Amino acid sequence: MEEGFNYPAGTALAANPPWSGSIGSSVEVVGGGLTLTNLQDTTPSGNMLQIGGAASRTVYRNFSGNAVIGGAVYCSALIRCLQLPTNSQFIASLLPAGSTSHNRDTDPLTLSVTTGGGGYRFSLSSAGGDSSTGGAGLTANSTHFIVLKYIFGSTGRARMYVDPTPGGVEPSSATISPEQGDSGTGAANLQVLLLQASSSVGQGVFNFDTIRVGTNWADVTPMNSAPSITGPQSQAVCSGSPAEFSVTVAGPPPFSYQWRTNGIAVPGATNGFYLLPSPTAAAALNSYDVVVADAFGSVTSRVASLAISYGVPFLSIPPASQMIVPGVSNATFSVTVLKDALLSFQWHANGIAIPGATNTSYTTTNVGPADVTNLIDVVVSDPCGSITSAPPVGVYFPTLFYAAADAGAGFFSGENVIFTNISGLAFYDWSSPDPTISVTNWTLEGPMTELPLGTSGFSRYGINVNPVTSPVYYIIAQRNTGPYPPTEWVIWLTTPDFASYSVNSANVGITAGGILEFPTPPGIAQQPQDLTVLAGQNASFSVQATGSGLGYLWLSNNLVIPAASVPILGLTNVSAAAAGPYAVIVTNALGSITSSVATLTVALPPAFSVSSVATGTIQLNANSVTGLTYVVQSATNLINPIWVPVLTNNTGNGGVVNFQTGTAGAAQQFYRLVFP
Repeated sequence: MEEGFNYPAGTALAANPPWSGSIGSSVEVVGGGLTLTNLQDTTPSGNMLQIGGAASRTVYRNFSGNAVIGGAVYCSALIRCLQLPTNSQFIASLLPAGSTSHNRDTDPLTLSVTTGGGGYRFSLSSAGGDSSTGGAGLTANSTHFIVLKYIFGSTGRARMYVDPTPGGVEPSSATISPEQGDSGTGAANLQVLLLQASSSVGQGVFNFDTIRVGTNWADVTPMNSAPSITGPQSQAVCSGSPAEFSVTVAGPPPFSYQWRTNGIAVPGATNGFYLLPSPTAAAALNSYDVVVADAFGSVTSRVASLAISYGVPFLSIPPASQMIVPGVSNATFSVTVLKDALLSFQWHANGIAIPGATNTSYTTTNVGPADVTNLIDVVVSDPCGSITSAPPVGVYFPTLFYAAADAGAGFFSGENVIFTNISGLAFYDWSSPDPTISVTNWTLEGPMTELPLGTSGFSRYGINVNPVTSPVYYIIAQRNTGPYPPTEWVIWLTTPDFASYSVNSANVGITAGGILEFPTPPGIAQQPQDLTVLAGQNASFSVQATGSGLGYLWLSNNLVIPAASVPILGLTNVSAAAAGPYAVIVTNALGSITSSVATLTVALPPAFSVSSVATGTIQLNANSVTGLTYVVQSATNLINPIWVPVLTNNTGNGGVVNFQTGTAGAAQQFYRLVFP
């Protein structure tokens, strides 16, 4: 039980449940409260109880839901004497369950006040045993902390402690400990706390507050302690933006705060938060904490750090679409970012965030037909902003060959066998021409088995693919070990009886995805894209083409570029002369196709001049390069310099910026522009 008497002031205590008894002003709730600095939850609040006057009143309540039948019962209270007693008067007792009145001869524990020592003293008795009075005389108008104890099954079972220190262990000796007399026996249980005002004005007047009842010392003597702190959290901000550290404090107020950097107090930083309006690069090298104190002690918070970002992320390698073949059910997308730290990632499918997909890569599992329609992108963020990969990517099934009209004369007119000289292969077919049908519709026709063909003396591994009554897709895959090697040729034979055979087509091959395909005309799935680079940087164009047996011929200003015969055209250390239109011709035995034109723009490297426009202020004039963000850095020397960011700006917005260089007499400074 914990009772603070926070009932309406001016009401009789018995009128406020769970209290019961006789109603009258001699046991009355009054305004104000008693406090003890180091006793928990006794800061002034609510109201308190006043006992005194010339009308006898008894009030009582249960201090627990169930009666206590063993061990010990403790009761503590704050008490202040307003008017000294002139005789001994009973004031409180602990009683068995169901008791509603006081009887000194039988009550397990009785507390009285009496005159003595030039003031008043406490008197304690148990079940009619000898009353014991102890302690020095106490004066009026001083708050005291008292603890009563009743021990079941023991002689000397009533004890009292006056002004013990809250917290810690129970004192080894009591202020008062009367011996048990012959006229009483120990209580069977305790459950009731009873308070009483005497009919005699000589009893005195007393205020009570914060009464606690429990079964151990710690229950009734909790001690206030230093506050507990949550935070501060480390901060990450964009250059030029404010950073604020804050803490949440639990404990009895008031609190005092002192923020520190690197363990050194910051003058004037004495609030629950610490604001850095525009932190510099040097501020990111500091550590931050705060010392919080109350009346009972102080505690130092965790250490927080500050990180500063100098621009939005740049995606150097965006995600790419993934091809899925039968037997492969997962697809992994990844992104590479050129940027300082402080990055976060969130992958999306069709614009909706994917829970838990917050790394540089994202793997989708158990890929099925529905996944073909999903558009995947990733948002990369830092304190300066975010960028979304574009265009969205996804999964796609390979372009499978269509084994009907493309077969040519003689095919399907006799026994048709697909064979190779590699063992341990599995052969699948799929009779639907719809490429969105789930890969689970692939039918395993069986392993390719050894087929001695004719009188050639060679053993080959093959499978008969007759009859063919509808368009069919085929795939050959290594069993348990992944896709078939793309360099191994597969032969399609047409023969009437296996006794003799002729090779009708030797250009049927397996692609890198493990797909058996006939030659198909070239096509372009993704065109080369326009590109802007700085002079001196590298540039590359690429094309994604379809078809078999492809060749590539890159053009610049309609002129063939020697040795440029792969899907990616790489240009190194480009100059202004490299600017212009680029295209690629994709060819195979069945024809050719020319891509759309992609333009290479070569921008001059940003240059700048520095001039003084006012004391301590520099004006920087840079040529405008749209879309490029620069960082101004400074250093005090050019021998093993330590470059420190000064500010960032976008040269596409005019290319003029003023910045402070320091006070007069400061060390010389060198300045440079840095581009991602």
